[in-house]
Amino acid sequence: MPARRGTAPWGGVLPWFWLAGLLHWAWFLDFGRLNYAVLDWQMQRAYDAEWSQALRHATLPWTTASPIHDTVMFLGNPEVPLDPFILLTAWCPPAAVDLLRLLAWYTAGFLGTVALGRDLRLSRGALAAVLLLVNLNGFITAHLAVGHLVWLGYFLLPWFVRDVLRWRDTGPRAGAPARMALILSAMALAGSFELCLWCAFFLALIAIARPGWLAGLGRLGVLVAALCAVRILPGLTAFPRLSQDFVGGFPNWRHLAAGLAVIRTFRYPTIDATGHHFGWHEYDFYIGVPGLALLAAGLLLARARKLHALRFRALDVPVAALALFSLDGLYRFPAMLPGLGVERVSTRLLILPLVFLIPLAAARVDRVFDGLTPGRRGRWMLAGLVVLAAGLLRHSWTWRHAVLGGYIGTLEPMWPLPVPGPLPPGAYRLALAAGAAVSSGTLGLVLARLRPWRRRAAPRHP
Repeated sequence: MPARRGTAPWGGVLPWFWLAGLLHWAWFLDFGRLNYAVLDWQMQRAYDAEWSQALRHATLPWTTASPIHDTVMFLGNPEVPLDPFILLTAWCPPAAVDLLRLLAWYTAGFLGTVALGRDLRLSRGALAAVLLLVNLNGFITAHLAVGHLVWLGYFLLPWFVRDVLRWRDTGPRAGAPARMALILSAMALAGSFELCLWCAFFLALIAIARPGWLAGLGRLGVLVAALCAVRILPGLTAFPRLSQDFVGGFPNWRHLAAGLAVIRTFRYPTIDATGHHFGWHEYDFYIGVPGLALLAAGLLLARARKLHALRFRALDVPVAALALFSLDGLYRFPAMLPGLGVERVSTRLLILPLVFLIPLAAARVDRVFDGLTPGRRGRWMLAGLVVLAAGLLRHSWTWRHAVLGGYIGTLEPMWPLPVPGPLPPGAYRLALAAGAAVSSGTLGLVLARLRPWRRRAAPRHP
């Protein structure tokens, strides 16, 4: 099949695009000058300090002196990071570790977005738009601003989307469940256990439209549970209820639209239907007016006959369901299901539909732009990218750490520096040992059986 116009490799441009993203995130976190007394940065500091003390004494951080999320069982908390960067806490300042952690996860997201763009055969301009919207949107920006580094697993979502789109014709066969299981378990080990659950919920909803996928999705579920056993088993000892008190979601469609299109500060006055006050970071999904226009155009073009190859009907149910569940009150029903009750704020569910819709919308609009002359096409794309980038950078400027720290003010730390906690319960220690054995054994089997990653033609979507 002949190459589409504008899909030639970026050559030396793509590395500079990646470096610009690295610079953006380093600047966003004030180049590592972090104020850990602000908002949930206190919690991240507690996690880093617990790991630092334990590793310096060549032991495990079994328990904490003060409860975190209502438990002293440190490794039973699914938000505690278990990524390789915890090893650096023994020797490096926590701010340096957290900045390096963000840059590494951003790089994973950047590579995943580029791989997804190549599968969809995006032009340079369309790929640039997707890179901006996926890696710099309001959801990840606002959550990182308030110290939610537990959402760094978000940057693996492009890889998740890519695998799901590749299943369109074949379903989750051969090595597909194993590869997807590695992606989801990596999210969980990064501390993004809730995000891993949302992805599992998303795949379960796909099975409604594609019953033939049930066997493959069942194998995937078993693999993910086994790889995440080091998370799940200790977590059950710390949180046997498997649920939290549900707080709420978007009060109405106006809040949802504002979250997508309007730049607001953390302290913008918000209140949901239950009377609970949120910081705006729980509503912030900023993609700007250009991003909204791209989404709207993509949805309108979804039924175009010429773009049938970019129509993924299996996504209709999960995308619509998660978007609706982000509204206040509607998530109370799925929250009754095992495991899904851990989510307290359902606005966060909206990010999964967005990360699916953005690249598909860009691909559809990109095909329409093929009918323009090269000069006219280039001018339209450049104008759109400039406006889009300006809005996203203005949003980052509003939420950057240097501003947020001074705006909120310095608070008293929620937890003191760690001191040795009480002796952990025997059931907790046994659960952690069993979980670690199951996870490591499953990982070895998956890596041994997984066919080598080979260069092969990506699915083409003309």
